[in-house]
Formats: sequence, structure tokens, C-alpha cells
Amino acid sequence: MRPNLARRLAALLDCAAVFTATLALVVLTARSPLGRWEADVLGRPFFEYMVMLAAPLLVMVLARRSLRGQGLRIGHPSYHLGVGFTAAVPYSCAYAAAQALPSAMGPWAQAAAQATLTLAALGAAVAMLRKKPTFEGLPVVWALLPLAGVGMPDVGRAASALAFYTLFLSTGEEILFRGYIQSRLNAAFGRPFDLSGVRWGWGLLIASAFFAALHVLNLPALATGEVSLLWPRAIPTFVGGLFFGYLREKTGSVAAGTLVHGLPQGIAVAFLGM
Repeated sequence: MRPNLARRLAALLDCAAVFTATLALVVLTARSPLGRWEADVLGRPFFEYMVMLAAPLLVMVLARRSLRGQGLRIGHPSYHLGVGFTAAVPYSCAYAAAQALPSAMGPWAQAAAQATLTLAALGAAVAMLRKKPTFEGLPVVWALLPLAGVGMPDVGRAASALAFYTLFLSTGEEILFRGYIQSRLNAAFGRPFDLSGVRWGWGLLIASAFFAALHVLNLPALATGEVSLLWPRAIPTFVGGLFFGYLREKTGSVAAGTLVHGLPQGIAVAFLGM
């Protein structure tokens, strides 16, 4: 076997093994007494996403991989916040529009529409990020616009939703998929392509496919012992993976993608009940 091919196959098998082992640990945590207590008392899978965050980190440490090389860096906070908030504008618009799609469309039509909206948001983000953004002076009023005219929500519920989506769900998924998997595949496959000055490669596409697979497998159902595959989710989550993966390639970090991934969902659930 040619060395290049062997290296790429090893990277694919490694990523598949880490993905499978992480998913198994998450499901075991959900089915444990701790997971059952959490479901009854907290109502959100905080511990499961702590496992999703910790498992790839443990592999990185044991394999003595550079955490900086895996996208776990934020050397210039204003830059990463600037990229995150700038990209969050089109992504939030696409997310809100996707939530408003009529259920009468059917799951596959909804999935296609969601994917189209996210792809359009990605195109807008690429165009907006051609100039180097910084957080200083960046208007962030957009983040408060969904709250206009909305009464004060239950404080505990809002805090729980914001914490879960911004600190646990988005962080866990970004470290696993864009931190570990995308970085590992980039090292093996390289980044031969260019999009508006941003280098990317097959790692972006394959990591997005793993990300889509997680959502097709339907984690909440697996946690209860059921197998209920949600195939329509493959399309929009794959495109969502492209969006977050592009931000990882743009910045060299998972920070901006984590912000864009979690903040719109957290605001929508905490204040709008979506």
C-alpha cells in the first residue's frame, strides 16, 4: 500500500474509532443512574456533552498531539469574537427562517429548505469575512433583536438553556468534529483547495459527514435504547458542518464556530421557546 494511502486510511479509521467510542460513552452516560437523575432533575444532557468534550481531549493528550494544532487556541480573542459574531448574523437569520418553515412541507422538503438557507448563510459569511473583523466596535445588537417585545422568561430555564447550548452542546460537538476529526483528517489529506483565501480539504467534507451521522443516529433515542434513524437530518446538518468547518479553517480555531453553533440556539430556546 502506498504511504499516502496508508496514512489517509489510518486517519479515517482513527476518526471512526474516536467517533464510535465517544458516542458509546455518551449513550452509556445517558443510561447510567447519573444520566437518569439528570433527565429527571436538570432536563438537559449536560453530562453527556461533558463526555463528548472530554473523550477527544483525552485522546489528544494521550497521543501527545498539539492542542493548538487541533484548533484549541484563541490567541487573539477580539479576532475570534469578531469572526464569530460576524458569521452569526447570516447563520442566525437562516436558523430563524428554518424554524419558521411550515411542518406541512414534510421532513425531506424541510431538510432541503434548511440546507439551502444554511448554504446561503455560508456564502454570506464568506463574503462578510473577506475583511479581517475585530470585536472592538462590532455592533452586537443583533443578538438582542430576538428579545424585542418578548416578556422576561423564567430565569432558571433561560440560564439553563443558554448554558447548555453555548457551553456544553456547541463546545462538545465542535471539539469532537472540528477540533479532533477535521484536524486529524487535514493532517492526512492536506488542504489543497481555496475558498476566498481560506485553505481547506477533504477533512472539511468528511468531518461534516461524521457530524451529519451523529444527528441521523438520533442521540436522544439511542439514550433510551431505541434505534430511530432520522435520515432527513443528514442534509441540513452536513451543510451546517460545512459552515462551522469553514470557520475552523478560517481562524485555525474552534472558538468562532462554537459561538455561532451555540448562541443562536441558546437564545432561541431560552427566550423564544423554539
